Amino acid sequence: MQDKITGCEGTGIELNIFGISRVKNCSKNLFADTLKIARKLKPGCRFVINLILVDNSEIRALKRVYHKKNINTDVISFAYNQKKPDGSKILEGDIYVSFEQIEVQAPGFGNSFYKELLYVITHGILHVLGYADYTRKERLRMFAEQDRVFNGLFKNKKW
Repeated sequence: MQDKITGCEGTGIELNIFGISRVKNCSKNLFADTLKIARKLKPGCRFVINLILVDNSEIRALKRVYHKKNINTDVISFAYNQKKPDGSKILEGDIYVSFEQIEVQAPGFGNSFYKELLYVITHGILHVLGYADYTRKERLRMFAEQDRVFNGLFKNKKW
């Protein structure tokens, strides 16, 4: 199995998925479903998204360096949004997702691995769009949008 999937969709979304071999049985639909999420969150917007699938030790190291916390987490996002010379904006970001943490937490939410993975990717893309979740008010706003988009896209999906 290849370790990277990359492509550019006609609506201006470039998506690169690294570490795809780490999530067996998900690679077939992961690319298309991630594009759906990005399109739904910000229709017509230009995106460059790097989705990097890592293990718990890798995401813990990122959390330690960038958030000064030595704990596992499911997702960490870095936004590199930039304006082009013509004034248009490109939303660009790296989204690191721990496949091991998804395996641990999915059953607690009553989710399959794949459903939890997509839910967490939705969260990561919201961070790239500028959403924060440091305060209770920010978390309520962010999770409301995450639920709206996720449930709107996948409410009829058989998991």
